[in-house]
Amino acid sequence: MQKAARKHIIVVVFSIFLCSAPGIVNAEALSPKDPYSWVRYFNDPLLEAAVQEALNNNYDLQKALARIEAAKAAVARAQAGLKPTLNLRARALELVGLEGPGYSAFAKGVSVIADWDIDIWGEGRLELDAQKARRNALYADLAFARQSIVVETVKVWFLAIETGRQMDLAEKSVETYRNVVTIVEVKYKAGAVPKQDVNLANADLARAEEAYLQVQGANKEATQTLKLLLGRDPGGEITLSENLPDILPYSSGNDSPQLAAERQDLLAARYRHDATSLNLEQAKKKNYPNIQINSSANKLSKELNILTDSNNAFATFGASAEMPLMDGGRNKADTLAAKAEEKEARIGYQKKSLEVRHEVQEALANDELLQKRKEFLEAALAESAQDLGLAQKQYEAGTIDAIKVIYSMLRVEEAEIKLLHLKTAQLMQRADLYVILGGVLHEK
Repeated sequence: MQKAARKHIIVVVFSIFLCSAPGIVNAEALSPKDPYSWVRYFNDPLLEAAVQEALNNNYDLQKALARIEAAKAAVARAQAGLKPTLNLRARALELVGLEGPGYSAFAKGVSVIADWDIDIWGEGRLELDAQKARRNALYADLAFARQSIVVETVKVWFLAIETGRQMDLAEKSVETYRNVVTIVEVKYKAGAVPKQDVNLANADLARAEEAYLQVQGANKEATQTLKLLLGRDPGGEITLSENLPDILPYSSGNDSPQLAAERQDLLAARYRHDATSLNLEQAKKKNYPNIQINSSANKLSKELNILTDSNNAFATFGASAEMPLMDGGRNKADTLAAKAEEKEARIGYQKKSLEVRHEVQEALANDELLQKRKEFLEAALAESAQDLGLAQKQYEAGTIDAIKVIYSMLRVEEAEIKLLHLKTAQLMQRADLYVILGGVLHEK
């Protein structure tokens, strides 16, 4: 039990310091701004409030929002690069002759200068599209982080409830084993059983007490992890639901691959690949000629206006073309670097696509396996309960002693513990399916 709790604690702490019954909802009911709408399926207001609290108090989501603001600024800068610039220039200088008789004059002028770098090869548009792709990747990262935080909160919530219930069952088992020890010791003193039976009874009691301490530690770890997710003080109290929600049947439908293709982490990888592809195209065009349109309106003093020999205002208009001839290999190096970045992003996207397909298949197979295991455990619990009822009747009839009734009772408790643990595993699996299938599950 502690291993299970520790596993989820590691995942939760990792997600916090690096930056979210199954979601059986309609696709229309789900939106990126409401990443926990599927949680309402469990019909647990306390869980819904905990999820909202976790989202509000997560520092990594706040940092992700700041990164998005920076990406928006980069997009705005790229958009501005496609527009003309207008500058005001004022000058004041002292003219001093260097040859002949001494000459000195004070000159001043003011100019309004407009420049427009014509994006004839589309480099500016490529840069703009690349910045938009990076911004979209950050949006997808944020959405996936929110989904992951929601899922981890739900899973730890279930784990905390389960371990709390397990503590009750484990405490009950300890009390039952103590009764066994008492009965066996009485029978040993009466010479009805050998000393070995007393040793075995005490050994069973010791194992039951150790199991109780183990589940007690797991409950403490799960509760503290949940407080960490919610941003609560470690010493504070937290109110959990009394029972785990019911698990209803569901179907992933025939569109599981299509749903998984819309996963936010996969979309982020695709956007990053798009950005690097655009940057590569932009790098290839750096060797093309650049055309710029220039114009200005000037008002200069007579000392500076040597063309018209007057202090009247005048305007200029023209165009310039520039083409790189030799840059020492800089453009070639930039192109090679852009190719390497595009290749890395493409491989990352392909890898993520493959991982997603494997996750979908594995998750669906695991869900079916857990359902089959549940059916066997429910059958075992039913048979154990029936055996307990028969044992109690036999005891009342005097055909068996109390020890056999107690062992039948322990088998029922053991089946209840296993079934409770499996139910938690199913609920966690359903929560994982929310992310794995892109946030959409269908009612059966």
